[in-house]
Amino acid sequence: GTFTAYEAYMASKKGAIVEKIPVADLRKYVSCEALQKEVRELMVIDKDVSNKIAAFILGISNSPIVILLILNLILLLLGMVMEPGAILTLMLPVLLPVAKAINMDLVHFGVMLVLNLMIGQVTPPFGVCLFVISDVNKLKLEHLYKAILPWCIPLVLTLLLVTYLPGVVTWLPGVLLG
Repeated sequence: GTFTAYEAYMASKKGAIVEKIPVADLRKYVSCEALQKEVRELMVIDKDVSNKIAAFILGISNSPIVILLILNLILLLLGMVMEPGAILTLMLPVLLPVAKAINMDLVHFGVMLVLNLMIGQVTPPFGVCLFVISDVNKLKLEHLYKAILPWCIPLVLTLLLVTYLPGVVTWLPGVLLG
C-alpha cells in the first residue's frame, strides 16, 4: 500500500488521506486498521454525526420493514469490507437509536446485528474468514469465493427469517425470562 498503518494514522490526523487518495482508490484502504481507528474517533467525538445518520435512515421511510431492510444492507456491506469490532464501534451508536425508534426488541436487534456481521465475515470480496481458510488450507481465494456463494443463499434466507419474524429470536428468551 501507499502507507504503513502508522503512516496512515498520522496522515489521517492531518487530513492528508482525503486529499491525496482518489475516491476510487479508497476501498483499498478501508480495511486499514489505522484508518478505521480514525473514523471511530471522529464518530465518537462528533456525536452529532451519529444522530444525523440515524435521522437520515429514519427519514427514508416510515415502514419498519423498509428500515430493517436498510439496516441489513448497511450491515452486510460493511461486514464485507470491515472487521466486526470496528463495525460495532462505528455503527452501534447510529443503529441503536434507529432500532429503538421502530420499537425493535433489543434482543432481536442484537441477533440480527451479529448474524449480519457473521455473514459479512464469509462473504467475498474481503471476508476475513475466507482469508484464514485460504491460508490454513493452502487454497486459492478464487476457489473459496466460488465455493462459498451457494452457501450465502441459506445464510441470507436465515437473516430474512430472523429479521422479519422476531418471534424466532425472542420466543425462547421470553419463555425463560418471563
